Amino acid sequence: MDIEDVVKKIRDLAYYYELTYHGCSQCVLKAMQDSLNIGNSLMFKAATAFAGGVAEAGEICGALIEELWPLA
Repeated sequence: MDIEDVVKKIRDLAYYYELTYHGCSQCVLKAMQDSLNIGNSLMFKAATAFAGGVAEAGEICGALIEELWPLA
């Protein structure tokens, strides 16, 4: 599978999760975890605070923040 296929898989899965479950930060992270086999449930739980633009404060998008952080 080449990089374009992986990116498409993540994008499609994140879109599905957002439509089904909501919470952009967790949906993007879960799509990345499922597609790349990385992370754990604690990372997923921690992403809750980023929902709605950093704890619903209307700041930068929680999903964008996750893209900027390294996935350790």
